[in-house]
Amino acid sequence: MPQNVARPLGLIRHGALVSVIGSYLSIRLQHSLNDALRAQALRGKVTKRWWDTSRVRIPDNAMTDISLVRMFLAPDDHSRIWTRPIGLLIPCSPTITPILVACYGGLGGWAQGHPLIWRLNKADLEACGFILPTGREPTEAEKKEMDFDHINILEFVAVIVNIWVAVRYLMLQPRRTAHVIMNVLPNNTSALSWMKHAARTKKKPVRQLARFLQALLTYCPLPIRVQGDHIKGNENTVADLLSQFSLAPHWASVIAQTSPTLDLSKACQVPQELLSKLALLLRSDGDAACPRAK
Repeated sequence: MPQNVARPLGLIRHGALVSVIGSYLSIRLQHSLNDALRAQALRGKVTKRWWDTSRVRIPDNAMTDISLVRMFLAPDDHSRIWTRPIGLLIPCSPTITPILVACYGGLGGWAQGHPLIWRLNKADLEACGFILPTGREPTEAEKKEMDFDHINILEFVAVIVNIWVAVRYLMLQPRRTAHVIMNVLPNNTSALSWMKHAARTKKKPVRQLARFLQALLTYCPLPIRVQGDHIKGNENTVADLLSQFSLAPHWASVIAQTSPTLDLSKACQVPQELLSKLALLLRSDGDAACPRAK
């Protein structure tokens, strides 16, 4: 019954306020309930009788997540997975603020106060399996066919890449902070919404990416909280330059045009394996695997 799905879902989502694994293990169950509610709404009103007596099909992958919840609640070493440093639960200033942007010509990002920059051109993305429009912007015919990765999805990919790069950068520092508050700044409101409310989206590719991101944060070796805010496009000039290779074809031209902001920055390499995995998720009928940060 729908109510029997909603009850454990509510408990798991409350647990997500403390531990990221709550979000990771509830996304597929939330999707199951969302789909059932959506289907019933198309047929008529979602009545109390439907809520109390109807059946909701729970996919095998969601049942697997429920089994994992039971295992992780067992009174053994798994119980610590639901704990979190108190410093991650109270409002405080960000440790690092990654800023990013995506366009059909490439992706790019940096972090305020840190020598962290990265960029990917169109060829890099296509080599890993992303499908981009033939021109710098899609034609009207291409927009109707939508046979390419939409700019909103590319922006969400950039969010995931920027989080991975920032985590990797912090892990390599000789001195680590007790906990990390990461405030990600995309200039795309859809990507920001997907990052904050992954379980609400209807789009399968975005669901795949959202689950991957939650898995990435679940197994992150750093005590971390990721939050996000929107940055206006006209205030995002540095990241915009990193993504547009027609304006800055080389690293030297990026540094020259952003001086002194990026004068001490060094390029971070984005692993091809990460990009290939993200591109595969956009076209796969399966579910995101659990990435483990190295």
